[in-house]
Amino acid sequence: MCDAVGYGCQVLAYLEPHTGCFAGRFEVPGHPWSVVYAVAKPEPRLLSYYSQTGVLSLQEWPAHEQRRTLLPLQDLLSVEGCLRIIRAGPADPSPQVSSGEREGRACVELTAPPSASRNAGLGPASMTLFIDPITKRVEEVRIRQFVPGETQIAEATYTIAYDQPPVAGIHELGVPQGLPIEDLRPPKEAWPLLDRLDHRVVHGIGDGVIVRLSWGLDDEGKPTGGERRIMIAAQEGDRFLNLRYSLAPDAAPSQSQGGRASVQDLPAWPDLSLEQVLDAIREAVPDNLVTSDGSRLWVGHFDKDKGRLTGQGDGMEILDASHRAQVTSIWRSYHSGGAWVGRRWFGGQAGSVYRVLHDPQRPGVVGLTKHRAPPPPGTDGPPQYSIAGWFDTTRDDLPLSFELDGQLCSGEPGGERVDYLDPVELPNGRWFYRRTLDWQKSGTEVKRRETRCILALDAKLPPSWFGDPALRFPQVVG
Repeated sequence: MCDAVGYGCQVLAYLEPHTGCFAGRFEVPGHPWSVVYAVAKPEPRLLSYYSQTGVLSLQEWPAHEQRRTLLPLQDLLSVEGCLRIIRAGPADPSPQVSSGEREGRACVELTAPPSASRNAGLGPASMTLFIDPITKRVEEVRIRQFVPGETQIAEATYTIAYDQPPVAGIHELGVPQGLPIEDLRPPKEAWPLLDRLDHRVVHGIGDGVIVRLSWGLDDEGKPTGGERRIMIAAQEGDRFLNLRYSLAPDAAPSQSQGGRASVQDLPAWPDLSLEQVLDAIREAVPDNLVTSDGSRLWVGHFDKDKGRLTGQGDGMEILDASHRAQVTSIWRSYHSGGAWVGRRWFGGQAGSVYRVLHDPQRPGVVGLTKHRAPPPPGTDGPPQYSIAGWFDTTRDDLPLSFELDGQLCSGEPGGERVDYLDPVELPNGRWFYRRTLDWQKSGTEVKRRETRCILALDAKLPPSWFGDPALRFPQVVG
């Protein structure tokens, strides 16, 4: 059996919690309609159909996309979940909760006091939950939300029916029978490699600390003396963090902005030990941060104009479950040694052509390329691009290089390339790199960088570093 969530008369979504199935028909009167049918088990896959083109396509349905799709709908099924939805930011005042009757039905009213984040459209202004008096289940949810930049409020109604017959296939939702299926998945030969890369993204290389020291290079590959950065990634069980700091150019004195302690100049750069790096950043406020204590997640950056650490809306904590899952999957990948070039980059898209390559001169090295042709003339669509990644399957699928070449939205050429150098086997048997060279191209401008890694799997950071940034940096928060 499954639960059905109806968005007014426009959308009908079916959820089967035990199988991870999701089926939805999205329809607005007078416009083309579409259908999605996705199954998580035994092989994650997603079928989609768009009535305007008449194309039925098959794609992968990776775990991070499953969470992004299912979690917001699952939150609608309970009062606790709706409280997570309406609380747009941690600095927002708590919503008012009251019980009563409306239209002769029992209901729970959630009313959110005005705040900057809600005015920006990041959270509902109010929610009304109609409750079945016998089963105590949520039957209907009405949401009112501010439209950014306008005074009006948008309204949406969700109706919920429980224990419905499961949807056996996409044709039950109106998709014509007998249509050919356009398979947008990477070739099956690449699936084992992509599975391992995705696993590495989730689990990283184990607990420990990775420090990346990065600096700019000129066209001849010599240090420019500027654009120096310190990036630190750490993982301890479910806890993780990513912090980034910028150093002033060699000739510039260190500065303090808005009560912010900056990283002092490091004369021994880049020949630094882990202890020297930690001492340099211990009291400094990062440019960007992502921290998680295993149950909560914060994302923020230092706003120079305001002189404070800030996040989206009124706070740095990410409360929305699907957003939290998405951010976690991205930022934990920085502890995985470049394996973020897995399915997130090589996922299926219409018009893409894949190739799996083998280098006879390098046994065990596998390449995967993806090329997307430009959209047809007169139509909208992503610009053309090509992606190529090479991986050493004899060394824990360590990436050797990654290259993206294509067009910017402006039509100008753009791209980047990263070469992963000096591989090393870690005490736990995993492999990592100690150095990278990369360049980025935007139009006629090319930027080059070198990065050196400090690997310390036995190191531990203070627990407060993984927690609420407001407690660690009170002078620039609030």
